[in-house]
Amino acid sequence: ALATALVAAQPPPFPPQPIHILAQPALATAPSVTQPPPLLPQPGTVLAPINTVLAQLEAQLKAADAEREEMAKKAEKAERRADLAVEEQRRASRERDAAKEAMAQQQRDLTARLKELEAQLAPKELRVQACPGDAVLPETAAAAAAAAA
Repeated sequence: ALATALVAAQPPPFPPQPIHILAQPALATAPSVTQPPPLLPQPGTVLAPINTVLAQLEAQLKAADAEREEMAKKAEKAERRADLAVEEQRRASRERDAAKEAMAQQQRDLTARLKELEAQLAPKELRVQACPGDAVLPETAAAAAAAAA
């Protein structure tokens, strides 16, 4: 509050100067460039026969219709191209998904086959059966103890 009071008590650094606006009559009287032509003909203007004017308007209308039809055809072609591109993307996506699924299935099949082969190649349990009168070797006794455990 004290700082605000001190700032408010100080006079402005420069005294305010009056602003003078000069009128520019040349700009006010200049004709506008974007002003449309008058709707009614000026005195002394020779008017074309009404049939000529109608023929010109019909020609302009036909040209506008032809241009509109051409633009509609171009838009239709562009829409068809866009639809084809979207369909191509969908087809490619389906093919990628099918390839991924085929690779996953192949990996599952290979994993199952690997487990089968590992099971076939796994060392068989050693079963030592001693016959009466045979001498029991220390290696055979160790293998029998390992198999029993």
